[in-house]
Amino acid sequence: MTNIYSKKLIGKNFFYLEICYLFIAGLLGGLVFSNSWFIPIIIIALNYLYLSVIEKNYSLSKIFIYGSIFGIGTFFSSLYWISNAFEIANYGGIVLGYFAVFLLSILLSFFIGSVCVLTKIIGNYWHLNRFGYVLVFATLLSIGEYLRGTIAGGFPWNTIGYVWAGSYFTLQGASWIGIYGLGLLTYLAFLSPLMVLNRFKYTLFICSPLILVFIAGLLRLLFYGDIGNTEIALRIVQPSIDQKEKMNINMRKHHLQKLIDLSLEGINENDETIIIWPEAAIYLDLDKTNQKNLNLFSWITKRQFLISGGTRRQYDNIEGKVKLTNIYNSIFILGSEEKIYYYYDKKKLVPFGEFIPFKRLLNLDNIVGSQLDFSVGKKDNTYHLPSPFPSVGLLVCYEIIFPGETINTSRPNVIINLTNDAWYGDTAGPRQHLSTARVRAIEEGLPVLRSANTGISAVIDPYGRYKYFLDFLEKGTIDGYVPKDINPTFFSIYGNLTFFVLCMLTLFLGRLFRNYIFRS
Repeated sequence: MTNIYSKKLIGKNFFYLEICYLFIAGLLGGLVFSNSWFIPIIIIALNYLYLSVIEKNYSLSKIFIYGSIFGIGTFFSSLYWISNAFEIANYGGIVLGYFAVFLLSILLSFFIGSVCVLTKIIGNYWHLNRFGYVLVFATLLSIGEYLRGTIAGGFPWNTIGYVWAGSYFTLQGASWIGIYGLGLLTYLAFLSPLMVLNRFKYTLFICSPLILVFIAGLLRLLFYGDIGNTEIALRIVQPSIDQKEKMNINMRKHHLQKLIDLSLEGINENDETIIIWPEAAIYLDLDKTNQKNLNLFSWITKRQFLISGGTRRQYDNIEGKVKLTNIYNSIFILGSEEKIYYYYDKKKLVPFGEFIPFKRLLNLDNIVGSQLDFSVGKKDNTYHLPSPFPSVGLLVCYEIIFPGETINTSRPNVIINLTNDAWYGDTAGPRQHLSTARVRAIEEGLPVLRSANTGISAVIDPYGRYKYFLDFLEKGTIDGYVPKDINPTFFSIYGNLTFFVLCMLTLFLGRLFRNYIFRS
């Protein structure tokens, strides 16, 4: 009896110890999204996950728990910066912020737990050897990232392909296979050390696709990388207004004047110029009937266009009373004659930031208040400015993190991304956000013009190179010229189709060679 009790105690202690190890492994591995120097750590962490979970004869429920624990650690350390918004908004402070990040990490970790379970099921059914298991595991991890980016609106933040965002030449493969395809090759390479225990040559075999993509990317830059600029001048304004100060109603006129002053200081009025302000820069109610507010933009000349973020309000006549019915996070294009040329309403809203999911279903009005959520926009995000100005693709904040969804209908000449990352302070968040913009430029073959309230503002060419740059908390402007676009990339034409083909190919190879790879 004592012996049985001791075995149960040892087993229970081992379970908790394994959970701690997996959480720490995920926690350390997730730091790679803050600093690429942690790439060796994420490689060790992923291999540890495989050896600790996939190769063990555990029940499916235990496999799911272990995989999810690893995921919780990974997402918590890579998304910690979200907690900063809770402190700035005085919404429960930093403690509640970290709790919210932890809950989000739990939700996202289900994808990794499910991948571990499905890998085990497929592996047992196909009677896979280690080579087959690695191929299936890497493929399912990539498919899990894709599903995470699409289900229920999606949250494709920090997929594994972004670990290469520190160097633009390592990202060039995204122009062919997208960030998900690059992620699949990355998972294969990062799991390749598992092959060393069997045959070293198979490590090289699994790493070779990623190496070839890197070489092809380098050649792409050497032969096609010199594109130059258009003749359209550019001024990106970064006012660097602290978020707590920005929320002060009494300071709004001062903030608007700061934006105007930065826009006009030393500008050449003889050049065709696009002036860009960040997300939510205009607090005024702009519509065709509110000419008084529009008159504040009389400084815009016939050779200039102002593209700015702002809030658009929609009023309807309900039972004889004019009531506010919809609020949109919008981008306005303003020109001379004090008129709005175009507006675009954000379509991809941030959960809990711009709307409360299931608020009516769960009757949350008493908790979060009855104020209106932001509404989902319906207009096309591409607008053709009058010649000689380029056509622009408009994206608000986190809309730029969605691969293959950057362009709605017609292809623009340039992507404009307006954001306000002041909510997250000087953390990894704004830098991760910038990395997604860099990848979208490469995927689509289009320059990205990015204006951020407190940074990081940048001009990115179609090859992902930073032509101009304003770091976090820098106040000032970026002056230059709009880079030229290039021909549509393979990814911009076929989207994630190449990723799905790669997934099917790796699964096929895993099954095909299950009986041959490790024969002596």
